[in-house]
Amino acid sequence: MSFRKCFLLLLHFSFFSVVCGQAYTEIGFKDKPKRFENKRLRAEKTGDKKFGVITRVFQNNFSHYNYYFNANAKLNEIYARAKASFKDDYTKLLPYYNYSLDATAQEKDELDSVLYKSTAGIALHDLRSNWVDNFLMLIGQVYFLKKDMDSAYQIFQFVNYAYAPKEDGGYDVPIGSNASNTEGIFTIATNEKKTSAVNKTVGLPPSRNEALLWLSRVFIERKQYGEAIGLLQMLNNDPQFPKRLKYDLAELNGYLYYRQGSYDSAAHFILASLKKAENNTEKARKEFLAAQLYAFTGQHDLAVEFFERSAKHTNDPVMEVNASLNAIKNGNPGAGEIDKKVNALLKMARKDRYDQYRDVIYYTAAKALLENNKLEEANEVLLKSVKYSDKNNQQKNQSFLLLGDIHYDLKRFSAAGAFYDSLNISLLAAADAARINYRKPLLNLLNQNILDIKKQDSLQYVATLSDAERRALEKKERKKNRRRGGKEVPEEEPSYGSSGLSGSTVPTGDLFSPDAKGGEWYFNSQSLKSKGSVSFVQKWGKRPNVDNWRRQSAIETTMLNPLGLQSDVSDVDAPVDGKPESDEKKIDILPVTPEEVKASNAIIKKALFDNAAIYGDGLGEYPEAEKTYLELLNRFNNELENKDEVLFRAIYAAKKNEHLALADSLMSILKQNYSNSTFTLLQTNPQAYQLKKRIAADAYEKVYNLFIEGAFSEAVAAKKKADSVFGKDYWTQQLLFIESIYYVRQKEDSTAIGLLNELIKKDSKSPLAERAATMIDVLKRRKQIENYLTNLEIERREDNYTPVVHLNSTEMVSAPQKQPAPKQPTAPIAPKELKNDSLFVPKQQLSNGYSFNVNHKQYVAVVLNKVEQVFINEASNSFSRYNKSNFYNQTIPASVVPVDADNKLLLLGPFPNASDAVTYVSKVKPVTSARILPWLEKTKYYFIIISDSNLDILKENKNLGEYRQLLNTVLPDL
Repeated sequence: MSFRKCFLLLLHFSFFSVVCGQAYTEIGFKDKPKRFENKRLRAEKTGDKKFGVITRVFQNNFSHYNYYFNANAKLNEIYARAKASFKDDYTKLLPYYNYSLDATAQEKDELDSVLYKSTAGIALHDLRSNWVDNFLMLIGQVYFLKKDMDSAYQIFQFVNYAYAPKEDGGYDVPIGSNASNTEGIFTIATNEKKTSAVNKTVGLPPSRNEALLWLSRVFIERKQYGEAIGLLQMLNNDPQFPKRLKYDLAELNGYLYYRQGSYDSAAHFILASLKKAENNTEKARKEFLAAQLYAFTGQHDLAVEFFERSAKHTNDPVMEVNASLNAIKNGNPGAGEIDKKVNALLKMARKDRYDQYRDVIYYTAAKALLENNKLEEANEVLLKSVKYSDKNNQQKNQSFLLLGDIHYDLKRFSAAGAFYDSLNISLLAAADAARINYRKPLLNLLNQNILDIKKQDSLQYVATLSDAERRALEKKERKKNRRRGGKEVPEEEPSYGSSGLSGSTVPTGDLFSPDAKGGEWYFNSQSLKSKGSVSFVQKWGKRPNVDNWRRQSAIETTMLNPLGLQSDVSDVDAPVDGKPESDEKKIDILPVTPEEVKASNAIIKKALFDNAAIYGDGLGEYPEAEKTYLELLNRFNNELENKDEVLFRAIYAAKKNEHLALADSLMSILKQNYSNSTFTLLQTNPQAYQLKKRIAADAYEKVYNLFIEGAFSEAVAAKKKADSVFGKDYWTQQLLFIESIYYVRQKEDSTAIGLLNELIKKDSKSPLAERAATMIDVLKRRKQIENYLTNLEIERREDNYTPVVHLNSTEMVSAPQKQPAPKQPTAPIAPKELKNDSLFVPKQQLSNGYSFNVNHKQYVAVVLNKVEQVFINEASNSFSRYNKSNFYNQTIPASVVPVDADNKLLLLGPFPNASDAVTYVSKVKPVTSARILPWLEKTKYYFIIISDSNLDILKENKNLGEYRQLLNTVLPDL
């Protein structure tokens, strides 16, 4: 290896910086290998010979062209790559610099190359050449770009002191002291006018002034704002500071104010540094940033001025359109000015040079139109933005979001839901994501209800037609569908218009069925893909590859095909199975009889009521809520079972809309016809309502306890009495659930199903509602299931599976046979999961014969107090279902053991030791009231753990309270 290639591994610079400037700074080399320890570098020979003109020229040329030129060019390439990879988000405040130190720090190999060349340029040449300070500046920048601010500070500080003014004797002049006040001028900068003629011709200007600027930037990056302010203020007032660096100084002043949040001052200095910009794009970026800072400080006139300058100077179309938009935002132009801006943007979008930015341009134009409150025009332009944003998912997302918001503001809630469905929520800002996540489910329900209403209205209308009229209508609809199906929609064209949509979501089928072999992924299975494709076409027909096809098709189907006729163009008259649908089958779906019409109207009434509640309670759109409640009253005035509630809600919506005359009119109807209604009381006397509510709650709590404790006759009589006073308003889901279980036990399935449907109606999303739906399905197939089970011959598995609902069982299950306790180890170790200090005593003797050993098997026992056996069985089923779903790798048997007349133990386990039992309780206890036993009051149960030996003692003395108290001494947090 040559000496030049290995010297960086052998030598180290020693830079000494002294605050008072008296140090004779020198560069020394140490730790040379033995092979080179007697060989001297050219830098070490400095001063051995006279540095004449010829030697100076020779050394300067070699230093410059062999080392400095290449190192500086490579450093500029690093800056250029960092700038090229940097992407600005013009919707946010721009960073001060158009490159990132994180990006430059990743160029480690290239920066090391610059460091190598710069170090070689110093070490291999006489230190009296004109390029040493320039090499040091390159080294300092390398450390800065590596984000090694400490090393960068040392290099720049070395240049500052080493090249500071010297006295005649060669001693440093103390910088910033009275000694530097020469000729009546206080200065810390190097006077470049006194630079020698030779230095001017064969080298660059002295680097010390630049080193001072870099020092100030290091201070800013290190958040040493006090030091940065002091240094920059001295340079600002220094009369000897060179004019060639005034734009660099202005830029650093702006950066300091930018980092400190003084935006108006930062903008001033940014504009003062415009001439430092390398090209028009950088100049326009500075103007854009200055305009943003002026906008932040409320100086909108200046913001508009520099946004317009930025749009004029930039070559970046993205910056141009964003600058134009921000100029519109911050100005107060009339409608004519906005139209001019919009026309300019639309004209820009038609030019080929802006082809890649049409989505952004159209989006900008739409936002400009919104400034002028032109929602319809903005909608049209946004559709074009979506059309051209196939390769820009972020922009497409923003366009869909704005489209949804526009239609929401226009009260076109179905269309708003359609566009919200097309959003990728993960790409939205947190505030927008929260808003959309709240609105989407409500709009989906709203749209589904709209579809239900339209369908039932269409069916009722068709049912009133004669056979001939019905056939004519069907033929007309088929022709429409054939024409629609024959038109091919271009892939890039969105399939929605500007006039708003009035449809809804149609639930999709599950193409990803769980019957894939061995967990095979859907798209890797040809059979599943084929099956899914056929299923898709059967359900949806042939669809164009366009955005939002599912909802759009549902909307168009609703509007153009109210009968729900098949519209496959290839064979319009044939349904999916290839057989024509008979007239009798078509007539079967029409509501013809009074009962069928009543059922159809029930769907419409429920949909209207739910939509009105969504408008008012969910979306806060009380005008729409009022309108829907009034429609419900007008259409079904004498057929509403809950007319008092509808009147009450309509009154509330009318008051919210300040329609006081309407509210008074509805109030008089409510008082006249429903004087004893809870809703009337709530409107006229809220205090009396609260009192009635408490009395009703006490009455139904008593009913609940009677059911739970098994006093069924008394419970039914008490409920009838309470219903005669309070009605249905105070029924709880828990009460309805346990009452339905009683009627299941009595085999009065129709009564039980009615109660379960009432439960679901109260809150369809609760865990109890899901369980109620399952019970309804089972009860409807009760005879079929019982016959199947009667005729089925099976071998019982060891882990007995309990049925979903115990219909008639009242028998008790005896406790599991006692397991012999394992031998006590010589030095037992308590399980690590048990954190209570007392458990680290492996065996603890309690009073009355009880003992606790952490290594013995333990049951988790749910103590049920005054709970009837049928509900105990349901509790056992609930825990079994939960355990199978959440502890599927464990077998956790469930059994019931009576303790006394009031208390029974639901034993789960046993678990291998106390630690596992406590861990199970810690996981299950928090979710019991919400997911496992939501129908059972918390006062009716609690958890303990118990071993076989303690269980035997408990069954004998029957003192459950005493055991629980003793257990608390060992496990106080159980």
